[in-house]
Amino acid sequence: MIWLLFLALAALALAPLGLVLLRPPRPQGRREADLALYRAQLAELEREQAAGRLDEAAFAAARTEVQRRLLA
Repeated sequence: MIWLLFLALAALALAPLGLVLLRPPRPQGRREADLALYRAQLAELEREQAAGRLDEAAFAAARTEVQRRLLA
């Protein structure tokens, strides 16, 4: 019975470590954060086009603008 108590306490103590290890890594620097932002913007544009809210010309213009900002 006491071993179950020890096991429960150990699991409780290690739970925060497990949560940190399972979380996706965050961008480390400015460049990585910018890349993550632009990837998210491109994914959003693709979702908007798939939903029919952007036609091909508007999608191409918006994608070009995001790519231009990425290069800058």
